[in-house]
Amino acid sequence: MKYTTKILELLARTRNPFEIQRLSDANLSDIRAVMKENASDLPGWGRPSLQRHIISRRKATAPNWPLEDAQTIIDHKRQHDQGRVIMCQGRDQDYILQYAIPTKRPLSVQTYFYGG
Repeated sequence: MKYTTKILELLARTRNPFEIQRLSDANLSDIRAVMKENASDLPGWGRPSLQRHIISRRKATAPNWPLEDAQTIIDHKRQHDQGRVIMCQGRDQDYILQYAIPTKRPLSVQTYFYGG
């Protein structure tokens, strides 16, 4: 893969595939492939069918989401209020996963996070 070395360097710094994509210009499938090469990287990432929708991950004992994911979460909260994604959380082992699942067509506008 073209970006393997860069992805491995970034994996040591952050475990968020979206942050790695932003910093390396690699596509998510390449990032996931590098992550899957080491089986120890897979625990705590939820079901494989939902991994592409993860926008943040934190230890269950951590009080807040990682700071490096803050802007991503804010952006997806806005999209949620616009009806473009559905946000939900899940748990896998010791991790809480924040998902943003795109809708097939926009839902009605909701004012859950930003009130309009």
